[in-house]
Amino acid sequence: MYPSHFPAMSPWRRRLAAGCLILGAALGAPACAPVPQVEIPEPYPVEVTGMGYSWHFRYPGPDGELGNGDDLYSVGEVVLPVDTEAEFRLTSTDYIYMFGVPEYDTKEIAIPDRWYTLRFTPDKPGVLHYEGDQMCGIAHDGLNGEVRVRTRDSFRRWTKAQSRRPAS
Repeated sequence: MYPSHFPAMSPWRRRLAAGCLILGAALGAPACAPVPQVEIPEPYPVEVTGMGYSWHFRYPGPDGELGNGDDLYSVGEVVLPVDTEAEFRLTSTDYIYMFGVPEYDTKEIAIPDRWYTLRFTPDKPGVLHYEGDQMCGIAHDGLNGEVRVRTRDSFRRWTKAQSRRPAS
């Protein structure tokens, strides 16, 4: 017998719980897990730094603010939430670079010790490509990469998972 504060589970709730466990096991992820509390500010700020012929990205951790110790970092790819304006703040530590997302017809310059802003709003989940150029005229493959756009719930889960990873 169950205590009165813990009633027996109805048959439909047992089936739902079993379905969540099976689906989660099949997907290799907790499919029915609650969405973690992660703030997604708008516009969503991303610091983009050209350095050594590659792009280094810094964006907010779970608290939704840059500079609070839980920031996320990546090189070569950036992850964004769908239907949220992204505000890229560009700079450089060494050379003059160009950064752009052709799917949104955007391009901006990155210069050492200066900040420039590029904005766009990804409107569907998927993978976009960014293109970069170092102004010397020689191609550098490290300046091209991917923008991964996720649903807001998927983005929250991803942010929470990244914030648990040890710093490399």
